[in-house]
Formats: sequence, C-alpha cells, structure tokens
Amino acid sequence: MKKKALTINKRVIVDSPRNMIYDAHLTAMRAELEYALRKRDYFWIRVCLRQCKESTLDADPHLPKEMKARAERLFERFCNVIEES
Repeated sequence: MKKKALTINKRVIVDSPRNMIYDAHLTAMRAELEYALRKRDYFWIRVCLRQCKESTLDADPHLPKEMKARAERLFERFCNVIEES
C-alpha cells in the first residue's frame, strides 16, 4: 500500500479502491503461503487455504470478479502443493 503512495491508517481500507485492497490482500496471502512452503509448514498452508476458501472464495460478496479468478488460481496452486506433499 505504501508503494502506491497511500497513507496507512484506520481508514485506508474504506477509502481505497476495492481492487487495490484485494490486490494487497492476495499479494500478502501468496507471500505468506510461499513462506510457509519454504518452511515446509503444511499445517499452516492448510489453515490458510481453509480460511481463503471459507471467507474469501465462498463468502465474500465484495470480492471483485476479476480478483476472484486470481484468488482461485492461488487457492488451486497451493492445494496442489498440499496434495503432492
């Protein structure tokens, strides 16, 4: 968010464009999952994937359509990692 010249405060989520917020969220999620993969923390990857499915993919009415495809690809990528481990 700072790279996009936004001031980080308690209103940043409310005042910023929805796509920008979801972009930041999915970028952070990818980084967290990649870190967990490097650490071979498959338990944490499963926890994050469950949360992603339940709160983002299945239940978030505000998730923009163009971001849903990105979220689904991220989810599927790491589900495949879990299946292979």
